Amino acid sequence: MKKFQISKYNPVFKTEDGKYIKDDWTSVSDIDKIFDGKLLTVDDYLDMEAKYIAIVKKVLDETESSYLKVVGLEKFDDYLDKAENIPYDNRSDEIYESLKEGKVLNLDDALILLKLVLRNNVWCYLTNKYVTIQAGDDFYIYITLENEPKFFNTLEDDIGLFVKSI
Repeated sequence: MKKFQISKYNPVFKTEDGKYIKDDWTSVSDIDKIFDGKLLTVDDYLDMEAKYIAIVKKVLDETESSYLKVVGLEKFDDYLDKAENIPYDNRSDEIYESLKEGKVLNLDDALILLKLVLRNNVWCYLTNKYVTIQAGDDFYIYITLENEPKFFNTLEDDIGLFVKSI
């Protein structure tokens, strides 16, 4: 299996030891703050979140996945504590409240859960026999799968995200 790190962080701005030196946002809680002279808006955040979700969806399509299982679940509250001014999917509350270790989700629900992980509402891996997806701290996504998807080679040019084999 091969593991890949997907991020919005341009490696040009990383030191030799991997520290990112550009002033950049790392979380939904950074909305309405200024980074590198630019205000992070809700729309900016949602645009980036949508790019991450699209990549994961494409990986799931390529691996012909039909489900993902919740592993390593960490729920922080019994109810979904929603970020201010951010739209949530209609099923977000239901998905959050019904989460259990080992729960199997269809892909639509798994992608909604991934948004909740990116928004720091919950933490878990999403996995099946073909792929494992982990959203890490500071807005990274890690994808483990058998072979590197061909579209990874064009992510930087296509949507401005960066892939690193780890």
